[in-house]
Amino acid sequence: MNWRRRGINLAEIMLAVGIVAVAMLALIGVFTSGLRLLAQSRDSQTATQLARQVLEQVRVSGNVPHNALTFDGSVPTPRVAGFPPPPYPTATVANLPFTLFVTTQPIRSDFVAVRVEVRWQQQHRIMTESCFYAP
Repeated sequence: MNWRRRGINLAEIMLAVGIVAVAMLALIGVFTSGLRLLAQSRDSQTATQLARQVLEQVRVSGNVPHNALTFDGSVPTPRVAGFPPPPYPTATVANLPFTLFVTTQPIRSDFVAVRVEVRWQQQHRIMTESCFYAP
């Protein structure tokens, strides 16, 4: 007997569709993970820019308190003689609120450490930048 094949049967079609579906689901998972990581990276970069902006404004103004102070942006602490500079206590970028915490700590009589902590997404993400100043 000579069995000649004349096309593909239903089982082969179902197997091919199943393999393609699994591959597509894997690709969709990779793309959604990539988009989530891209958004987290963008938010982290924004927080870093906000912290550096505050540190740069402190450097330019030269207005650094000589004693240990904490400025909590979640419970807006009043500024002391223009310190810390804006965008303290909060900044909103792309509809995402960022809260700033600024602390000063004297290191020696001629150095003050200024630390800027930026929090976002219900305080779950934190970015910290710090610098030393000679007031």
